[in-house]
Amino acid sequence: MKDIPLGVSLESGKFIFNKTINNQEEVKEIINNHVEIKENARNSNDQFVKQIEDYKLMLKTCQSWIL
Repeated sequence: MKDIPLGVSLESGKFIFNKTINNQEEVKEIINNHVEIKENARNSNDQFVKQIEDYKLMLKTCQSWIL
């Protein structure tokens, strides 16, 4: 089997794979890996936002002690 470009559209846009696709399970695995990576990135971003909010609250508390 020769290499075929596989275009897959997800909410993040379109991306292309250039590899040998042997069966449908392999395609599902590629898509699932992409979705899992994206979800992990979203979760880590949410965690970062929470840390920033916690930091702002701590900073505000410290400022109130000083004033």
